[in-house]
Amino acid sequence: MLGGTVPEVVGAGAATAAAAATPSSASDNASGEAAAKERANVDPSKPTTNIQVRLNDGSRLVVRLNHSHTVGDLREFVSLARPHLAASPFNLLTTFPSKVGEAKRQKII
Repeated sequence: MLGGTVPEVVGAGAATAAAAATPSSASDNASGEAAAKERANVDPSKPTTNIQVRLNDGSRLVVRLNHSHTVGDLREFVSLARPHLAASPFNLLTTFPSKVGEAKRQKII
């Protein structure tokens, strides 16, 4: 399938791989986002920022984090909010000039 998050799998484990690559329903997304927000543990008394994450399926997430949070925290938020994406590798890219956020300990601000 062109543009899929994982290649088509043929064999005994095909149903499991297809289930992992299937996008979640709206209620799954809402519960995943709620769990991710709780896990992020944002302190409202410290400086915060909103980061808009565009996903490969065209949807977006708005992530609210403290300035002290890291790229690793952002990756964890995306993986918790959209569990079907956690099974496949993904990159976090900035807008122009485009950079890949690879250093998990790098602060987001």
